[in-house]
Amino acid sequence: MKVLLIQPAGNCEKLSSTLANHSEPLGLCYVAAYAKQQGNDVQIIHQITESDDKIIRMVEEYRPDLVGFSTMTYNFNNAIAIADMIKQTTPAKIVFGGVHVTADIESIKHRSIDYIVRGEGDHTFSELIYAIENFASEAQLRKIKGIVFNDKSEIINTGMPDRITALDSLSFPLREGLLVGEAKYVRHGLVYPAVSKQRRASINASRGCLHKCSFCTSPMQWSYSQEYRSAKNVVDEIELLIDKYQINYFELRDENFTQNRTRAIKICDEINTRGIKISWYCQGRISDIIKGNFVDTKLLENLKAAGCFEIEYGIESGLDKSLERMQKGITIQQTQKVVKVTQEAGLVVHALMILGFPWEIKQDLVDSVCFARELEVDKYRFAFFVPFKGSASYEAINKEQIKDKNINNWTTDTPVVSLKDMNLSELHSFRNYAYTAVYTTSFYERCKNKAAIPKLKETYEDWMNFIRTLVV
Repeated sequence: MKVLLIQPAGNCEKLSSTLANHSEPLGLCYVAAYAKQQGNDVQIIHQITESDDKIIRMVEEYRPDLVGFSTMTYNFNNAIAIADMIKQTTPAKIVFGGVHVTADIESIKHRSIDYIVRGEGDHTFSELIYAIENFASEAQLRKIKGIVFNDKSEIINTGMPDRITALDSLSFPLREGLLVGEAKYVRHGLVYPAVSKQRRASINASRGCLHKCSFCTSPMQWSYSQEYRSAKNVVDEIELLIDKYQINYFELRDENFTQNRTRAIKICDEINTRGIKISWYCQGRISDIIKGNFVDTKLLENLKAAGCFEIEYGIESGLDKSLERMQKGITIQQTQKVVKVTQEAGLVVHALMILGFPWEIKQDLVDSVCFARELEVDKYRFAFFVPFKGSASYEAINKEQIKDKNINNWTTDTPVVSLKDMNLSELHSFRNYAYTAVYTTSFYERCKNKAAIPKLKETYEDWMNFIRTLVV
């Protein structure tokens, strides 16, 4: 069967003229690889700045039997618009997957969606392709775990699929057709190599997360579990990407790379044993680095020795009361200690912060930004709280606080929830204040000092120029 998989753009991509904030759609690439392994002809389109009309022309040229979409909340409506146009011009079956439709099975009511694939879609999607190709009956479709479809006026939901535990058995993601290495998939900041010389690719060394942060959809998507690839398998993929695409900067996109300490160190050891000289970034968790009074400096030293250049921490808030309510499982004192030892280990620290939890007031936001400033990290990202379907926050929030119900804007770069003493416009202005507060003269001086490190000299001016676009 001819299968076309589309990662549709949302408003944030359509307003951007670069690929600077994007990386390969790995979930879609994994699904494509497994479908191809089963004998299907598969192509992938990663829409960034391409118009919807151009996507339709590409569809008409390829003439697929089935078109699949990977959707988040913010790009769902655009996916529907493209699906509507495809239905008007081709007889192809339309399948939607991704976090948004996994949480919102009512999406199947849209006239252009024939099937939904929920959760981890690698096996389920290929089972569905086989069923469609062989004209499966409704009774046969009901036996496929992880799909949703309409049977007359009834919505049939076969539940969530079983988790894939043997991740090493999966083929590496199918990247053919994507501009891996050639496109400007770059990462800004105090990074090495500099933006102008980066050839970047992304890797998932694990899937899932064991934690239960109230704002996150991961517990719904992964059922509070995390599955791991072996160190050998991960580094085999790294070597393949270096050889095939000359990649020199890797993003390990695990939701929590530091969760399993032993396995993280094994990956570092494997990189070093093979003599691979690369630069890479990962996402960590404060509670993995500090347990009680023990701070795991050895793990940080291992990351650094294997080429890790930057670690991203979900700090979220500078208020213990907010951290407790969101079930983050950390304190601000722990955050301060971990940031300090991470920087002492020679790693760039990227702090992720969330503004506007529904229980907060303006003074809480001010206090949180003051905490962020005192941390003196190397990079900051201020996101707005969004009550995504599938998260505990969505179930708990007073829906009257959701003032912007246009899900096109649910990107975390636009406020959608008002506070007791702040409307959406005031929240938007506050984020400008937050960036101005943290990116101060002292910040520039710290960066300049780091730029004295030979590898960072080329990056400094690019980073400063990028920061100036945020501080308005």
